[in-house]
Amino acid sequence: MENALSTIKLLPATKSELKNYSQKVKSEILSGHYNALEVAGMLKAMEELVKALRSDKDIKDAINDEAEKYPEKTIEMTNFKVTKTSRSTKDYSGIDTVLDDLNAQAEQLKGMIKARQAVIDSGVNPETGETFAPVPKQTQSILTVTLK
Repeated sequence: MENALSTIKLLPATKSELKNYSQKVKSEILSGHYNALEVAGMLKAMEELVKALRSDKDIKDAINDEAEKYPEKTIEMTNFKVTKTSRSTKDYSGIDTVLDDLNAQAEQLKGMIKARQAVIDSGVNPETGETFAPVPKQTQSILTVTLK
């Protein structure tokens, strides 16, 4: 009996399998066997699926619960390993007024930089009459794939 995970299990699972599989997909796209835009849609669907599964709280909890069954820090599975770690973040706000002032100055500087960039982008400083050469820029075409 097939289930949703049986389809995922058909996908490559090791680094070498992934490398070979991606090379085959690339070859098929470049040979014209498949419409590259259709492949872009399929890849977007896969990305969204992985994103949804990875961000689901119930799935995260199930994975963490399963990992807790193993006493070791690194759990060796067939095609991968899982390493238990922890991550801490520090919140310095409100602890030291000097640091709070420095952070406020940094935010103010960011605003001043954006304002100055806007003046330069306009080509002329309205206060001084100073003119600026056009800012060099690079433009790249981008395709955005949106699932229906």
